[in-house]
Amino acid sequence: PAASAGLRVGDVVTDVNGQPVDGPDRAEQLYAQSFLVAMVGIRRGVDQRIVMLRR
Repeated sequence: PAASAGLRVGDVVTDVNGQPVDGPDRAEQLYAQSFLVAMVGIRRGVDQRIVMLRR
């Protein structure tokens, strides 16, 4: 899904207001408020995983 959306690991992800999304907790908060459509490159420990959130 991430590739089809044109997202790649390492992309800078912002919310609809252009503010950086800094971590999974903030991402979940924005998603709950319908502000975030997709995100990529969340770092958790040594793993870098693509995370997609769709509304």
